[in-house]
Amino acid sequence: HHTRFTNITKNGIIAKLGNAGVAIKYNTLSNVGHDDKSHPLYIMAQDAEVEGNEIEGTEGNGISVRTSAIIRKNIVRNAGKSSICYFSDGVPGFSDTLWIEENHCDGTGAGRSPIALLAGGGPLVSKYVIANNTAITHGEKMFFASPEFQATTIEYYGNQPV
Repeated sequence: HHTRFTNITKNGIIAKLGNAGVAIKYNTLSNVGHDDKSHPLYIMAQDAEVEGNEIEGTEGNGISVRTSAIIRKNIVRNAGKSSICYFSDGVPGFSDTLWIEENHCDGTGAGRSPIALLAGGGPLVSKYVIANNTAITHGEKMFFASPEFQATTIEYYGNQPV
């Protein structure tokens, strides 16, 4: 809680599998993740709660999540890829739901949507709730999902591109 991370070459905070329900709240991460495979917040822990973090400047995704989780009220600026990206190479948790809600995204890599669901070969979370987020899009779509997600439930509402 309330920790500042700056100038980290690789991943910032990593929540590994086996830490179900971990809370990562109210941190500031700037200039973290100097290549496109490194992320300020890298979430593999099932049903993690990621809330109120501020992220500024990364070559990777601002928040990379690999399983069910709650991603809420975060601010992500200047991500080299997506601001918030789900990649399905983890194991879904008990909730089997990914909530991405009330986040603010500003600045993503060329051709990347601020919020993305990408298939990674692992099991998909069954339900996605993408609600009440705002994004400065610079011409990109605010949200992208790979075709593999057509068989899942995606609730998408109240999102505001700016």
